[in-house]
Amino acid sequence: GISKEEKFIHKKYNNCVLITLQITGDHSLDQNQKMLDEIISIIDSNKDINFYIRSHPRFNNSLDISVLKDMAIDFSSKSLVECFKTCSVHLTAYSTSTFECSEFGIPTVFLESMKDSFNIFENEFNFPFNVSLQEISLNYIKYSEMVLCWRKKYYSYFNAEKFKSLLK
Repeated sequence: GISKEEKFIHKKYNNCVLITLQITGDHSLDQNQKMLDEIISIIDSNKDINFYIRSHPRFNNSLDISVLKDMAIDFSSKSLVECFKTCSVHLTAYSTSTFECSEFGIPTVFLESMKDSFNIFENEFNFPFNVSLQEISLNYIKYSEMVLCWRKKYYSYFNAEKFKSLLK
């Protein structure tokens, strides 16, 4: 990846959480239902948090998520950067939006329901923590700094000479 030009960092936890849904045809109906059930449970048990939903581009309506749209603000028409400006925390099963969030120091919390099948951020990308929304709210700056440091392994500025050497 490449570093983004637009820079902002949330200075504190703001009670706004972006949920990037992974409910797609890539999963079984059972897996999608498990994710939906866990998200509903998280929203139900965190009434003090404003949740924003961003559907996956490959969402195919195979599962009715209207209950989420009644519980949270639908952000699907907004750009990811606009979502990041609003939300100080990211919640997902395993979305690559985790990388994009990290560019802005936004910590990610991963759903437990999919960890047996999809745990790439822990296993392959060595994500620096596995904590709850509550833990992040209590120590926001710590986790924001950790994710900013983690992302440096995966983002760098374009190097024309390095790119040319790869083409040889």
